[in-house]
Amino acid sequence: MFFYAGSPIIIAQTQSIMIGPTMEATGLPATAVTISPWIILFLGLLQPVAGWLLKRYSPRPFLITTVVVNALALLAFATLPPSWPMFWGIAFAVGIFGSLGYFTAISRMLSFWYRKNLGLAVGIVGGAASLLPLIALPVMTSFIYNGGGWRAGYWTLFVYVVVVTLPMVIWLFRKPKEPLFADDAALESTGAGKAPEAAGMELRDILRDSRFWTLAIGFGITNTAVGGFLANIAVVAQDRGFDARFATGLSMAMLVGVLLGRVVGGVLVDRIWSYAGPILVFTVSGVGAVLLGTLPNTTPIMLMWIVAATIGLSQGAEGDYITFFSLREFGAKNFTVVNGILLMLVGVSTFAGGITFAIVKDLTGSYSGVSIVISFAFFVGAVLTLLAGLVSIRAHRNGAQLYAGKDAANLDLEFGAAS
Repeated sequence: MFFYAGSPIIIAQTQSIMIGPTMEATGLPATAVTISPWIILFLGLLQPVAGWLLKRYSPRPFLITTVVVNALALLAFATLPPSWPMFWGIAFAVGIFGSLGYFTAISRMLSFWYRKNLGLAVGIVGGAASLLPLIALPVMTSFIYNGGGWRAGYWTLFVYVVVVTLPMVIWLFRKPKEPLFADDAALESTGAGKAPEAAGMELRDILRDSRFWTLAIGFGITNTAVGGFLANIAVVAQDRGFDARFATGLSMAMLVGVLLGRVVGGVLVDRIWSYAGPILVFTVSGVGAVLLGTLPNTTPIMLMWIVAATIGLSQGAEGDYITFFSLREFGAKNFTVVNGILLMLVGVSTFAGGITFAIVKDLTGSYSGVSIVISFAFFVGAVLTLLAGLVSIRAHRNGAQLYAGKDAANLDLEFGAAS
């Protein structure tokens, strides 16, 4: 939780409130200062590389490196002269180095400790980490609009990462002294005796499996909407006539939705039919996104907060659901590689959604049209996730194995009563 809250994703979760003040103070266009889509793009593109490395090395040094680079980037944003190359260059560096300690590394660390309740564990970590941006947003807004300017937002995040995140990650992020699961023992075996064979499918079989591609396409389309609203919800609200502080409130409400969605989504995938959770969440988010783009700016604030929260529910598609289904459907043998490939594909989609908002704003002067159109990606994602679930049911009826979640029958994977 402490790591994830201080990782590059914190910029994506808070940058929406800094776009407007940065454009006003620097005169740069939205495309130049909307940096979170670029960060997410590189985080996603390099996940297969991170997955390959994590099959061979412990995630801990990668996680520490990511926090250090993120702190240096926040310091650079807060101090260097503003320019288009500065914003994009730092964003590229954050995404490239941050990829080593992003969701593939976090989920691998969690998989050392949890298997039956992996969905809940991932959801709790992702959801709890959203508490920091939720707390930081009003602090950042106060500093930005009371004389500190746009740089004050980056200073706030820098202090948190250096004072809280880095020490906690160094202290707490460790694997079990001895593997809790037989497949982890197989992957870490040094040849002293015959280790159990790692459970899971071969990579070539996974890439030919329709389950893999239905998951990739469904979550990929959903993430175009996730990326668009995550990076831009505050400026979308301001574009529709809401004031800056009200727009900040919508960003906070969205993060409340992120927190609830990740925890509730984790419970749903572990307790009921695993695919029902994301289908329900994506549908609710789609309704909220349409309402955000159509309700008048005289709508009561409480209703608008609820609308924003429903959009945030789906941010788990960015990593939580992918992590769970990668292990559930395909096993631990190639978990980090498969998870990395899927995160790469949805990272591209998340980037496309976020940067499309900025491009349309620069071309048309408004976010309204694109926010309504891209809302329907949530509904398309829900339908495709249903299709992925039906494909999964057919595969398991034909003998395919489940490796995680409540329906997993392969309890021999465990040495003891691990979660």
